[in-house]
Amino acid sequence: MLGILFALISALVSGSITVKLLIVISLILLWKSTKRPSDIPPGPLGLPILGYLPFLTRPKLQLLRENLKKYGPVFSFYLGDQLTVILQDYNSIHKALSEQGEVFSGRPDDMPAKLFPVDAKALLSTEGHLWREHRRFALSAFKDFGAGKSSMEPRLLDEISYFLDAVNKHKGEPFDITDDLGRSVCNNTVTILYGSRFDYSDPEFQKTVQWITATANSLNKTALNTKFPWLRNITVLEWFHMYQGMKTWFEFSIKQNDRIITEHRKNFFPGKYDDYIDAYLNEVQRREKAKNEPEIFDDITLNANLRIILGAGTETTTTFIRWSLVFLMSHPDIQSKVQAEIDEVIGRERSPTSEDRLNMPYTEATMQEVHRRGSVLWLNLPHRNTEETKLLSFRIPKHSTVMTNLHAVHHDEKLFPDPFSFRPERFINEKGQFVKSEHVIPFGTGKRACLGESLGRMEIFLYLTSMLQKFTFRKPDGEVLPTESEPDFANAPLPYKLIAVPRT
Repeated sequence: MLGILFALISALVSGSITVKLLIVISLILLWKSTKRPSDIPPGPLGLPILGYLPFLTRPKLQLLRENLKKYGPVFSFYLGDQLTVILQDYNSIHKALSEQGEVFSGRPDDMPAKLFPVDAKALLSTEGHLWREHRRFALSAFKDFGAGKSSMEPRLLDEISYFLDAVNKHKGEPFDITDDLGRSVCNNTVTILYGSRFDYSDPEFQKTVQWITATANSLNKTALNTKFPWLRNITVLEWFHMYQGMKTWFEFSIKQNDRIITEHRKNFFPGKYDDYIDAYLNEVQRREKAKNEPEIFDDITLNANLRIILGAGTETTTTFIRWSLVFLMSHPDIQSKVQAEIDEVIGRERSPTSEDRLNMPYTEATMQEVHRRGSVLWLNLPHRNTEETKLLSFRIPKHSTVMTNLHAVHHDEKLFPDPFSFRPERFINEKGQFVKSEHVIPFGTGKRACLGESLGRMEIFLYLTSMLQKFTFRKPDGEVLPTESEPDFANAPLPYKLIAVPRT
C-alpha cells in the first residue's frame, strides 16, 4: 500500500494537469478506502474501489479463521463502499439475530439471490412487509401439507423406498450415492410444490437436480455479479464470476416452472389444495376478492419462490446425509451403535416413524454431531440491518451487510472441546439421555431461520434410520474419505464412493 502511495505522489509532482487531476482523484479514493470509522467492528484494510474483494479469492474458511484470531469474533471489511460485518461466535449471532431480530431481518441489495431482476420479490431476497406476507403464507402452506408432522411420513417413506431400491441395485459395488440421493430428496420437495414426484430416469428431472447442484456450487461467485455488474461482460473471467453458466440454468428453471404453473391453472378450481402452487393460486383469488394487496402475489414471485424452496430443500438435506455417511464410515463403531439402537427400537421389518426419535438418544446425538461437524449452511445467507444499531460495543451503520459464520460457532473449542473430532457422546448425559445444544444452529436462528426446518429434521431422521436399517456403509479399499472441504453456498464433502452392504 505504501508503494502505491509513493508512486501516486511521484506522478502528482511530475505529471501534466490531466494526470495530476486523475492522481488527486485516485488519492482521495485511496484515502476513503483505507479510512475506517473508529466505532465500527475492527478489520483489515482494502484496496481503492474494490475494498477487500481481491483477498476473498483465498480459501474462505482459512481467511475467516485468521481474522477471528486477529480481530476477535466480530470483524468487518469493505466490499467496494459496502461495509460487511462477520459474526463468528454464538454470543454475537444471538444478540444480533435473536435479540435484535427485526432490525437484522433485512437483505442486502447485492445478495447473490438478486442476480436476476425477476427475483427481486422472491421470499429469499425481500424484506419488510413483502417478505413477512410471503413467509407467513409459506409457513401456513407447509403446515397445511403436514411438513414436519406425522401426516407427511407416508410420502417421505414412499420416496425413501424408491431410493433404497436404487441403492440396492449397485449390489455391493462401489458407487457415488450423490445422484440417487439428490433425486430422492428433491422429489420430497417436488411433491409438496408440484403435487407429484418424478421418476429418477426422467431427463428433465435429472436436469433439475443438475441445476440445483450447479447453482449451489456457484452461488458465492455470483455475488461478484451483483456487486460489480460490469464483470458479467468480461468473457475471459467467466470461470471467476460464472454469470453465463448461472444464466443458462436460470432460464431453464424459469421455463420449467412457467410450464408447471400453466398446467396447474388449467386444472385449478377454488378450494383445490393439492400442493404449494394450488395454495398460492387460492391465495391470489382470496386477495383479489378481498382487495387485499393482490399485486404482491403474482406468477413471477411464485416462479422465483418455487426455485428457491426447491433448491434449498434439496441441497441442504442431501449434503447432510452425505456428511453423515462420511463420518459413519470413518467411525464404524458409531455406525454400529446407531444400528443397534435402530434394531432395538424399530427392528428390521417396520419402517421408522418420527415418534421413534423419542426413544433413540444415541441416534439423535449422532445427527446433532453431524450438524455440528458438517456445518452444511456454514456461512449463513447475508442479512442487513434496516436501521443503525449497536451490537456489543460496536456501531453498525444502517444497511450494513451482516453474515454469520456458523462453522466457527460449531467448531468453537470453548463450546465443544476437541471440536474437529466426531463424538456423538458429547451430547449424551450421565443418564444416557440426549441433550440438545442451543449452540448447534444448523438452520439459522432469529426471524429469518429456515422455514423448512421441521421438514428437514424429519427427512434426515427417516432417511438415516431407513438407510442404516437396511445397509451397512463401508468405504472401498483405497478410498480416502473427505474430512474437510472448501465450501461455497453449502459446505459439501468432496466426491467419494462407498459400498452399501445389505444387512441380513
